[in-house]
Amino acid sequence: MANVTAFGSPVSILNSTIERSATRGIYLENISPEIRNSTIRNNATMGLWIYSPKAALGPVLVDNVFAENGTFAAYLLFLVDCLPQTRSTAILGGEMAKSMASTLKGT
Repeated sequence: MANVTAFGSPVSILNSTIERSATRGIYLENISPEIRNSTIRNNATMGLWIYSPKAALGPVLVDNVFAENGTFAAYLLFLVDCLPQTRSTAILGGEMAKSMASTLKGT
């Protein structure tokens, strides 16, 4: 499914490189992740996928680089309220960040 996959439990990804997945680099469901100072690159489809059909989330995405991912740098799908914290997240390689409830800032 992804190089990093998690469902429902807290996740922190710090100072990491997530790369070369055959699908998504990171797949998270019903989680408010903290992703800081990381590079998510060269994944076949999306660098980051966060999905929450049930709970309000507050993902923290700070000082990350998304580069050369297949379709989207990051796709955040929230069916209820979301309050993301984003800062200085770079998106490289002509990618688009797409979100239902928020957009990545600092791009």
